[in-house]
Amino acid sequence: QMSKTVLFDLDGTLLDTEALSTKAINHVITPFGGFCDWSLKKRLLGLKGVDWATIVIQDQSLQDYLTPQQLVSGWEQHLATLYHQADILPGAMKLIHHLHAKGVPQGICTSSYYHAVSLKRSTKEDMFSMFRMILAGDDEAVVNGKPSPDPYLVGASRFNANAEDCIVFEDALSGVQSGKAAGMVVIAIPDTRLDKTPFLELADEVLETLEDFVPEKYGLPSYD
Repeated sequence: QMSKTVLFDLDGTLLDTEALSTKAINHVITPFGGFCDWSLKKRLLGLKGVDWATIVIQDQSLQDYLTPQQLVSGWEQHLATLYHQADILPGAMKLIHHLHAKGVPQGICTSSYYHAVSLKRSTKEDMFSMFRMILAGDDEAVVNGKPSPDPYLVGASRFNANAEDCIVFEDALSGVQSGKAAGMVVIAIPDTRLDKTPFLELADEVLETLEDFVPEKYGLPSYD
């Protein structure tokens, strides 16, 4: 049996932070007449700070009020006060515990920055401690963020793993694109509000929640 490495996205895949993230964006832009609704938010999923902030500023015509960096800074400050409210998504702890117990290497490849990851970790140490590697969006080895393959290729390299032996879990289309561009098996768990069609075309499997994942289908040890 080939040894597998499992790489998880963080926000929206393991942690339910997306609603909190939207709340924090609106905290910054509503004073200037901006508003981020779902139709805008879904275009931002999986992108790293400056990339999504640029989209928000263009979409909401906020160029006279905010730079992308100012938006990201204000968003980060407000979000830091909300992170403790984030729940771990269904099936995540069961799968992570199982892989950890069976000695399967697992890591996180996130667009979120290291500072934000440490804030999320502060109340979820039981989950984060089971990962051997965490790669954030501001790691200097990651030249281009998702949807480029860089985050997952760098993540695999930290395990000395071949891309074809890696299994990726993602909720965002940009992340699915990143994992597939890296040559990996990708399991998608998209937000229920998203159209599943592009995920079905690209991902190896599309699940409702992580609870539906069958490890042995992908060469991983089965649940006891």
